[in-house]
Amino acid sequence: MRQNQPILVFPAGMAAASRFTEAAMARGEHVVGASSLAFDPARPRYAEWARLPYYDAPDFPSRLAELVRGMGIVRIHTPHPVVHAHLREILPSLLPGCVLDGEAPYATDLAAYRHALRAAAALAHAGEGLGGAAPLAPALGTEAAAALLRQAHAVPGMCDDEKLWALAAITRHAPPGDLVEIGSWWGKSAVALAWLGARHGIGSLLCIDPWSAEGTRQSRDDLDAVSMAADHEEAARIFRISLLSLGVPGVNYLRMPSVQGAAHYRADPVVRSEAFGETRHAGAISVLHIDGNHEYGFVSTDVAEWLPLLRDGGWLVLDDYLWPFGDGPRRVGDALLRERTADVLCAFTAGSALFLRLRQSQ
Repeated sequence: MRQNQPILVFPAGMAAASRFTEAAMARGEHVVGASSLAFDPARPRYAEWARLPYYDAPDFPSRLAELVRGMGIVRIHTPHPVVHAHLREILPSLLPGCVLDGEAPYATDLAAYRHALRAAAALAHAGEGLGGAAPLAPALGTEAAAALLRQAHAVPGMCDDEKLWALAAITRHAPPGDLVEIGSWWGKSAVALAWLGARHGIGSLLCIDPWSAEGTRQSRDDLDAVSMAADHEEAARIFRISLLSLGVPGVNYLRMPSVQGAAHYRADPVVRSEAFGETRHAGAISVLHIDGNHEYGFVSTDVAEWLPLLRDGGWLVLDDYLWPFGDGPRRVGDALLRERTADVLCAFTAGSALFLRLRQSQ
């Protein structure tokens, strides 16, 4: 199909129709909107517009055929399941040269839930017998695990399902305290931490990220080129939208480098932002997720600044411990495993991250 051959979207006023149209127009496709309403608020979104009778009106087939032939329409997209079923029945004989989008409305949305339910089987009881210790919190169960996956999958990012399994496992064994994340970007893992922290009653989430090109430099030309080209303001906005969509209390962030964030956290347990209001943190960390700049010096500094604030029996997560672009997180993690062997209550890798439960000196 050539891009200049029109696509008819009907009924064009549905939210799903608007999303489809925006994506089609971004690809340079020619879209014609149509509605059965005398006044449709969606009309201004379309350069070309048509009025059609309701799908079950006697003159609907003839009016549709007139529109399709008159405008040279070769494809029809409808987000309405009943209209889709009706068009699927009448189009082959009425307009054999016009194609109906094959996937039924809501099929993609339902497929995402079905996938989450299938994948949830691995998360439903994550944390049983972890490190030989009894969990402090009950298992998620299948539907709650699927809910966690749906929330996390809605956010772009590199946190895979194996890491989500590990986060679900360790938070069942986490003592009360704050969940702190260094490096959040779009907020995929932050969403998981906030959800799990609220689910298990662990504590508040604080995210530290400068959302700046300078803060993401890795001294590798290929990585830095991607970082410099990224829209850091957009990433910060997507982060806020992702966390706000959860509706979980006790979430906030500091837009600053890790060292400054640690100083703020030590000096004042209260964090204020326009997006999330005021959050009072405990000042002691239950789960510390370090996923900032992966250069060795930065990872070492993050651990030095934040690890002393970890509660006894709390968890340190070093992301990208297994990383094809460098060895900063691995060197720091290996040093901890060597130097604090007696304090390691549990250690394992999942995805690319190292998970350590540590005994803290009193």
